[in-house]
Amino acid sequence: MLETTELLGVDDESAPRWREVLDRLTDYPVDANGFMIGAGVPFAKSHRHYSHLLAVYPLYLVNWEQPDQRELIERSLERWIGFEGALRGYSFSGAASLSAMMGRGDDSLTHLRELVARFVQPNTMYYEAGPVIETPLSAAQSLHDMLCTSWGDTIRIFPAVPGEWRDVTLHDFRTQGAFLVSAVRRDGRTRWVRVRSLAGEPCRVRHSLGGRVTVAGIGGPAPGWRDLGDGVVELDLPKGAEAVIHPAGHRPELRITPVPVSAPADRWGLPELPQTGTVTQVDLTSHFDNDAITTEMYYGDGDFDGTGRTYPMAQLPQTGQTSDDGIGFAFTNGSEGTNNNVVADGQNIAVPQGGYGRLHVLGAGDTAGVTVPATLRYADGTTVAAQLRLTGWLASGPAYGETAAVTTSQIHTRNGPLGTKAAIFHQVVELDATRQLTGVTLAAPTGGTARAHVFALSLEAVGG
Repeated sequence: MLETTELLGVDDESAPRWREVLDRLTDYPVDANGFMIGAGVPFAKSHRHYSHLLAVYPLYLVNWEQPDQRELIERSLERWIGFEGALRGYSFSGAASLSAMMGRGDDSLTHLRELVARFVQPNTMYYEAGPVIETPLSAAQSLHDMLCTSWGDTIRIFPAVPGEWRDVTLHDFRTQGAFLVSAVRRDGRTRWVRVRSLAGEPCRVRHSLGGRVTVAGIGGPAPGWRDLGDGVVELDLPKGAEAVIHPAGHRPELRITPVPVSAPADRWGLPELPQTGTVTQVDLTSHFDNDAITTEMYYGDGDFDGTGRTYPMAQLPQTGQTSDDGIGFAFTNGSEGTNNNVVADGQNIAVPQGGYGRLHVLGAGDTAGVTVPATLRYADGTTVAAQLRLTGWLASGPAYGETAAVTTSQIHTRNGPLGTKAAIFHQVVELDATRQLTGVTLAAPTGGTARAHVFALSLEAVGG
């Protein structure tokens, strides 16, 4: 506020109080894990937000350009983002921006890819207990932080570009101080930086150009400028003036063009294509009759095992899909209070008719391992008995030849999280590929009281 009133030439009657607050601020509380929540309150519980790190980002009061603070920043970030249990999409966009402040573009990209893989929906939107808009916007800001930031008194060009992003283009990027910035990076090297002043404010640029640089004017003579060392130049740009920073002895071609996509991805926003290839996912949503998943915001709406315990939503697939051993599954991880699995009890599940060699099942027993009598129905009217075995969700590992397709480091109870590992298992049932399968019946398990929970079914056309 004091900086703002000084910049605007405003005499605010509250200024003395603001100065008093600044004079009486205490040091940020810190312990062995880094920044604390507050005095006497350690960061001892997983949380999706990084509120205790706001001094680092986005305020930059403690930052990577202060060498004596680097170890503390690194320790605090590792503690927060490594503390699974309540991490959400917003966590990984925040970690990406924090890593960008540290100049670690590869880490930023890793966190953004984690966000996309675990949380972002095919239409680029996102939800927790319901739709949430700030996380996609935060991810866009993370990209900005990797390519151009302006804080303190300096504009930073390409501060955290991932190694695999060899070509980058910025065009009219608006920064603090009312500047429009454009820059081009080709084959991993910054080629030039263009700055236009909209207000005539002081201008310092960390340009990321290697070697000696010079400054040229655009539409007029070169402005006054000074090389401050450490890759920073200071420009004397009046309002409306524009200049280019470029390697000395070489006048670059000031061309703005799109860059090629380095890693093509799925096209978002298009209608779902018909299933092709060897794997067909079965739609179970009309059969869902149990809620086995809860969020850290409300533990009371689900019950997987009859005692109110559930899987934690934040550690499960949230993009509507998951895969294991090359087999894709539809996975429902929806809003609070919605059902997301089938408790086997005689359901007749229709499947797209076809000749399949294997039935792939995602599921688990609740209070113990289970054996499910299944019936396979064929187009010729015949049926075949099969047996589906699923390990209990809290077992230390698969007991019936499955793989642990989804794992969590904790479970939820009605009273909060519990540090007990859980899993959802991938079981395979062999089928007769010479016959046309039309449906599967899942009966209640034989022996004991444990129930079988099925989250997804996929069919594999072996040799197809």
